[in-house]
Amino acid sequence: MPFSSEIMSAVVPPNLVGVKALFTEVEDPETHMTAFHTQMMLSRGSDAVYCKLFMSTLSGIALEWFVSLPDGHITSFHQFSKLFMEQYIVNRAPQWCRMTCSACDKTKVSPSRSTSVILELRW
Repeated sequence: MPFSSEIMSAVVPPNLVGVKALFTEVEDPETHMTAFHTQMMLSRGSDAVYCKLFMSTLSGIALEWFVSLPDGHITSFHQFSKLFMEQYIVNRAPQWCRMTCSACDKTKVSPSRSTSVILELRW
């Protein structure tokens, strides 16, 4: 198991409500991490509890990725979340270029070219 012995020996309190968010590898990792933190905000669990509960949100190929990590490799939630974000950074939702209204007014775009202009702005 990729968790250190300290994390493995930590007990998840029985009254702690499980996290509902699931990550299957196709979702935005930042969105998943935000959902996880939001659901965990009330628990005030230890770092080890965060690790165990975050692991329970992984499914499919994402869970296979986690299990493939070296034994004892993960020693903190910070490290776990960093590894997770690095692994799934390509799944991040693109940030669209936003133009101010004055910039839009200065750009004369015919309806037939609007898609190519949007793509040029995005990339």
